[in-house]
Amino acid sequence: VIGAGPSGMAQVNTLVNTEGINVKCFEMNSEMGGLWTWTDKIGDDVHGSMYRYHQTNGLNEFLELQNYSFLEHFGHLITSYPPRSVMLDYLQGWTRKMGGDKAITLNRKVTSVTYDKETAKFTVVSHDTVTDSRSLDYFDKVVCCNGHFSVPNWVEPLPGMADFKGFVIHSHSFRDAQNFRGKRIMVIGNGYSGEDIAMQCVKYGAKNVICTWRSKPMGFNFPKE
Repeated sequence: VIGAGPSGMAQVNTLVNTEGINVKCFEMNSEMGGLWTWTDKIGDDVHGSMYRYHQTNGLNEFLELQNYSFLEHFGHLITSYPPRSVMLDYLQGWTRKMGGDKAITLNRKVTSVTYDKETAKFTVVSHDTVTDSRSLDYFDKVVCCNGHFSVPNWVEPLPGMADFKGFVIHSHSFRDAQNFRGKRIMVIGNGYSGEDIAMQCVKYGAKNVICTWRSKPMGFNFPKE
């Protein structure tokens, strides 16, 4: 299994409890959790798009796993819309309970997967991001759970953007709303990310935020900022 995010964890947790299957999972980051993990790093080599104070937009009753409740994990009831760190801790606890963590190798980045028709085997080359060593493994099956939110969907360069003296980033590289304290910000796009980032920045001290849209406004009664 390539990747130990929510999908990879679900795959591993099922497979380790299936008789006759020997499963391994390679995760390139230093902890399991995938999109729920957070780093203050930005750049093309950063896979995740998570920001520090992210809150879920789904009720915990809809996010809860069938065989592992929030109550079982935390020992008490939690807020209706759990923050990022709560979801990460919960999913990691579920994986430990199911025994999937024992099959996961952290800091292991898969760099190549090839299939040999004659042997009916997959050759997987991986790289240890800590020791810089390379490994070669053979598998009967490979499950790719490396996510699909890692590549920013940039618009064509807008006229004048190259000469803009301010700070320009894609929401993929947004990490901490406190970095924009006292700033005047324009957000291009009015989807979930645009709405949440605008509110996050105002909450943590941005001077004001101008939200732009292509087809229609968000339609919310935002605060005056």
